[in-house]
Amino acid sequence: KKIFLFDRGIYDILIDPKRYRYSLPKNITKFFLKFIKKPNYIIFLYGNSELIFSRKNEKSSEEIHEVNQKYIRFLNDYENSTTFDISDSLETNFAKAMNIINTVDNI
Repeated sequence: KKIFLFDRGIYDILIDPKRYRYSLPKNITKFFLKFIKKPNYIIFLYGNSELIFSRKNEKSSEEIHEVNQKYIRFLNDYENSTTFDISDSLETNFAKAMNIINTVDNI
């Protein structure tokens, strides 16, 4: 198995275009995304927006909350995905990730 981990993905441009100063319409972006290899599985780390803001204040806590909600809605339509709460311990989230890696066939 080859596993690639990264903290930003191609879908960020749909979910949070302001981060990239990206302004093309969503339908054009979605068209171009059809030609890019999709990840086999997505794990999204989410958490309390105030806590995230206290760690890294690039966005307001309201903006963080909004982006989190957009990701959660987006991933509801993505079959191979799950969300992890950052308030859970590192050990708990690591165990959940390892379980996914060991049980999902197409990773």
